[in-house]
Amino acid sequence: MLSNIEKILLNGAQLILNKVLKLTGFNAIEDDIFRQLVIARLCQPMSKLATVEYLKSHFDEDAQLHRIYR
Repeated sequence: MLSNIEKILLNGAQLILNKVLKLTGFNAIEDDIFRQLVIARLCQPMSKLATVEYLKSHFDEDAQLHRIYR
């Protein structure tokens, strides 16, 4: 049964921050990439390129680097 598991995501911080951002009204911003970037930067402050890699490896989010630099 465990052989069927492909990936485990450790996204507790993301779940907590999503709740906090919702309570503060931050979720009213409709730009999903911006919200992902803010959450990732709060969890692990780093460059934009490293943040894109962090989002992919830790949250399985496919943020496009060119959309962050726009």
